[in-house]
Amino acid sequence: MAPDAVRMTTRRHEHEADLRETWTAHLGQAPEWETGAFPGRPPRGWALDAGVPEILAPFAGPVPRRPTDLLHFGGLSGPAAADLLEALPESERECRHNFAPTTRACLIAAAEFPDEVGLHGFATGPARGVEAISIPTVVVRGPDGLRIFSPSWDDEETPHPDWCQCARLDVLVRDRYGLDHLHGPDEITPWRAPVDDLLDLGEEPTFWRLWWD
Repeated sequence: MAPDAVRMTTRRHEHEADLRETWTAHLGQAPEWETGAFPGRPPRGWALDAGVPEILAPFAGPVPRRPTDLLHFGGLSGPAAADLLEALPESERECRHNFAPTTRACLIAAAEFPDEVGLHGFATGPARGVEAISIPTVVVRGPDGLRIFSPSWDDEETPHPDWCQCARLDVLVRDRYGLDHLHGPDEITPWRAPVDDLLDLGEEPTFWRLWWD
């Protein structure tokens, strides 16, 4: 293994260990009244038991130091999405961020279309009132030349012009990717893929960021 690869692997493992250690400490700091399970939800600490820190760490930002801080992640797709889907309790798979697609639908789409779908969201650790994975943002590859009125999908005060093709994009994400959102995104904006992803794809495709408030 090349030296750079060794260093990257070492940093990833350190990040995983740091996140697990931090969440374990936060679990011990949870107020007594918050340590039980909520109705219909798995018992506190389920994310640690399921190996969520190890799955999310490669896609996560800074490890939260305060028990109430969120762990943000981005670009989750491919095998990691499949691993997270398998690790989640059934009740967590059916959760959704407000009107966004269910966690199950998001993870299946990202696992089956790793070059076309990426997930961005946050995790609430074991010291919070509800320990959960939330996915408010889905980045999808759309047809080239698609014209979208940005940034808001459902802004009633600014009607969409006739040329807006957001309905076409909605059909795509439902039919091709199986997203099951209850309402259109609050924002649709262009998304430029990371350079490494563009090199892998051999072109500069069109991506759209779908965000639910």
